[in-house]
Amino acid sequence: MSLAKIASESVVSLSSLHAAEHFGLGRYGDPVDSRGWERGMRALSRVLAPNGALYFSVPIGREQVRFNAHRIFSPATVLEAFSDLELVSFSAVDDDSRVLPEADPRAFETADMACGLFEFRKRPR
Repeated sequence: MSLAKIASESVVSLSSLHAAEHFGLGRYGDPVDSRGWERGMRALSRVLAPNGALYFSVPIGREQVRFNAHRIFSPATVLEAFSDLELVSFSAVDDDSRVLPEADPRAFETADMACGLFEFRKRPR
């Protein structure tokens, strides 16, 4: 969750695909931490180089925790957590397993458990 051994602003391209929803739930030996997901997302932003790309996917919809399995994030929560990054594109797989390229994240706030695929870029200083 901390990426402590990776230097700040050192990674040009970074993928976090269906990992953050597990952070802090203790399922994989990590400590139980109700804000573990937030710490993990901050760490991803920290290590991303200027102009670097972050490819990020998590379950999205009505926000909830299914302890100790995973979280479902509101798309707004993901966007807020990465507010220091620019959203380049968003695609999703909806509750009916349809792939929706170039979708509107707000359309998934009430999904049961869709999949959000976010592409972010770190703005240069």
